Amino acid sequence: EALAINREVGNTVWMAVNLNNLGGNSQQIGTNSVARRYFEEALNLRRNVNDRQGIASSLLSLGIVYLELGDVERAAQALHESLQQSVAVGRRSYISEGLQKCGILALHKEDTVVATQLFAASTHLASQIDFLPTHLSQKRLERATTQARRILGDAEFEKAWNAGTALSQDKAVTLALQA
Repeated sequence: EALAINREVGNTVWMAVNLNNLGGNSQQIGTNSVARRYFEEALNLRRNVNDRQGIASSLLSLGIVYLELGDVERAAQALHESLQQSVAVGRRSYISEGLQKCGILALHKEDTVVATQLFAASTHLASQIDFLPTHLSQKRLERATTQARRILGDAEFEKAWNAGTALSQDKAVTLALQA
């Protein structure tokens, strides 16, 4: 209903917010192809009004949906652009989320050490800024770190985690953009 009203009055910014929310809801119930369409429409609207923070948000959401749909290349493009936009606008909570999502990307690419470092850097940044990721994001991180620990073993996982925690935000972003 809110989307229809915002379409009627031509409120592009709130249309994009509504679409992004619908995409998030679709993603939570597992309808990723529907979520993708909502996020892509929101992204187009946000690009049209040059809403850089909104662009970062939509790209972040799209990146993980692309991963879940098996499109690793598009996921990488979306996640990397999202992270760059997040840095440009100084949105540290999005940077934290972007590091985590790039870690999941690295895990898909079988670079488990980098993935673990990014998970640690993301978690460390979130704690520094008192940012609490969404429940869905926390569950994704739990699954990913469990998988990484299983692949690396406890000692190597801890070594990679400690290295990630020690990264500066800039170094973590650089690492993520290479994932």
